[in-house]
Amino acid sequence: MEIEVEQVNGVFVARLSGILDEESHGHFEEKLHPLVVERGNRIVLDLAGVPRITSMGLSELVTLAARANTKGATLVLAAPSPFVRSVLSVTRLDKFFSVMETVEQSLREGT
Repeated sequence: MEIEVEQVNGVFVARLSGILDEESHGHFEEKLHPLVVERGNRIVLDLAGVPRITSMGLSELVTLAARANTKGATLVLAAPSPFVRSVLSVTRLDKFFSVMETVEQSLREGT
C-alpha cells in the first residue's frame, strides 16, 4: 500500500495504491490520521488504485471516518475500483461513507 497526499484548492487528496489490508495500518497512521484531526479539513481518498480490500482494510476506512467525524473533518471516498465498490455495497458501507465517482467530482462538489 502506498499513499501520496497533495493539497488541491484547500482539499487534501490522498491517492491510495495497492491492496487495502492489515498492512495498510501503518500508512494510515502516518499519512492520513494526522489530516483528519484538524477541524474543517476536507480529505478525499482516491481509491482508483486499490484493486482489492479486506475486512481489515474496511476497518481502517471506518476508523479513519469515525475519527474525522469526531474531530469535525470531512472524508470522501472517490473513484473506488469495481471490486471495492462492490464490497462497500454488499457491506452497506456505501451508506456510511460519502462516495463519489471521481476525484474531480469530489472537488467540484466541495466534498
